[in-house]
Amino acid sequence: MLILTAYLCWHRIKARDQEGILFWVATLFIGLSASALTTLAFYGTSKVPLNDKPSFVDDSHHFFLMVSVFLGTIVLLLRRWTNKWIQIPIVIVFGFASSTFGYFMHLEPRSDDPYRNPLLSSANWPSYGSLLDSTDYCIPINPGGWYLLKDCSPLKAAFAKRGSFLEMESPDGPRKLRAVGFENKNLEFKKPISTLVRQSGSSQVVKEMSLPGSVFRYFVLPTKVNLPISLQFFDSDKRLDISPDRIILFGSS
Repeated sequence: MLILTAYLCWHRIKARDQEGILFWVATLFIGLSASALTTLAFYGTSKVPLNDKPSFVDDSHHFFLMVSVFLGTIVLLLRRWTNKWIQIPIVIVFGFASSTFGYFMHLEPRSDDPYRNPLLSSANWPSYGSLLDSTDYCIPINPGGWYLLKDCSPLKAAFAKRGSFLEMESPDGPRKLRAVGFENKNLEFKKPISTLVRQSGSSQVVKEMSLPGSVFRYFVLPTKVNLPISLQFFDSDKRLDISPDRIILFGSS
């Protein structure tokens, strides 16, 4: 696409079309800027791009480049052939082509899109929105593994199996637990889940705030509790065996 844009820019320079030159130079600048943003996003951090297999049309930075090339080509052809009997078929052809534009730009909903498929989303804003009024919060957002944090952060914890409970303690000294989450990557747990939190002889049942069956199950404690604690996850039928490496604790010192 950048090569095509550069060629059209050169073509307008050769034709000494000042308006065309300005348009295609601007379009080429948009394309180069979009490519630079994509390159920086890809090599600058492991958190982005937001999809596993980034491609030219998948990247949102290139949206305006694609639109500019599409519309610019139509204008270029209409200016090249001024006969209306030629212009009419051009408009019809590009009109039909524009109807597929959303498909090729992946603008239509996709089953594997975490921003459109609620089960693949790490965020459940109808439920999580109320947490923003709290004095502290750790809110899962998309893409998975990102959080909104206020006086709260993921905690390091050492896990040990004690009967049907997982015992957790902090290797970094005293810590207060605010929330618990675990990854449900294969969507294997589909029912609503609760967790039993036991600490210093007392216990409380905490229901999840996440959407049942979603990729990240999330539980917020009514009040903070000090580590160490013991956890047990269960649904309406049975106790669930959750691997410790999938569990994330959130809290503060």
